[in-house]
Amino acid sequence: MDGSGSQSKPDNKEGLFFTPNNMCSTGVNSVQFSSWEGSGNQDVDINQIKNMKFDSVDDARSFYLGYARGNGFGIRATNLDHDREGRVLRRKWVCDKQGSRREEYLTNKDRKRKPRLQTRQNCKACFSIGLDSDTLKYSVRVFMDDHSHKLATFREVSSHRSHRNLDEGDYAQIDAMGKNCIRGCQTFEYMVDQKGGYSKIGFTQKDMYNKIAKLRRSKAFESDSQAAISYLESKAFTEANFYCRFNTDMMIGLLIYFGGTPILYSSTSASEMFLFLIPLTRQMPMASLWFYLSVSTTIVQLVYLVLHFC
Repeated sequence: MDGSGSQSKPDNKEGLFFTPNNMCSTGVNSVQFSSWEGSGNQDVDINQIKNMKFDSVDDARSFYLGYARGNGFGIRATNLDHDREGRVLRRKWVCDKQGSRREEYLTNKDRKRKPRLQTRQNCKACFSIGLDSDTLKYSVRVFMDDHSHKLATFREVSSHRSHRNLDEGDYAQIDAMGKNCIRGCQTFEYMVDQKGGYSKIGFTQKDMYNKIAKLRRSKAFESDSQAAISYLESKAFTEANFYCRFNTDMMIGLLIYFGGTPILYSSTSASEMFLFLIPLTRQMPMASLWFYLSVSTTIVQLVYLVLHFC
């Protein structure tokens, strides 16, 4: 592999992530990779990489992501050009240590807190593709493998953000163990043992917690107010003399109210009782509002049952 003397090769003696088999899954099979020997370096012909053709941008990203993982660095996407039809014309990926921190942050003498460690080391490694208008395939335009930093080892490379991914299969296992009252930390340690170590699991414990929280927020949450709305709407649907509707308020959330009815009610009807209770909630804090709605809904149900059967 071509490169400068400033980079050091990763000591990947435990295995190879990027092999000719998964190489073929990207639609690129013209380059063969050697197995790890000695220090674990990959003997890849740079000219072969520059002559590659890809069917899609995703194929090119999969190739460079696997190449980066096998050689001990992470990637991130930068430049993107497309035409008026939305078709990608050019795409570029760089090493995740490309660039440097702004000078204004380095020379700031009025800093109150200790600055964060610098993660950008002005690395020049990059991989760029462009669309060939004749073949409608993406060819390699620029490929630079000159790293200005020490490359990660087999155990360290999985900590790069581009190589961390929690797929749906992993989440299904985490969700199943969570439903059986197994704690998250115990689930993570079990999956580490299952996959053969921290370097092979593909995500961190924090990634797991973030994924769980994200999917939990996306699920429908049945609160007391939503239960009250569902009950009242079902009553209005099944009974001709029952009428209800609800509205939202940006300040205090969801409010339920009765906005009139085409049928004349008596002065003791449940609708008037509920209409009397709801305006009081406008001055309530959010925490008290849900409790108040729950209690008031129960009162309305009791009044309605009494009026219905008496």
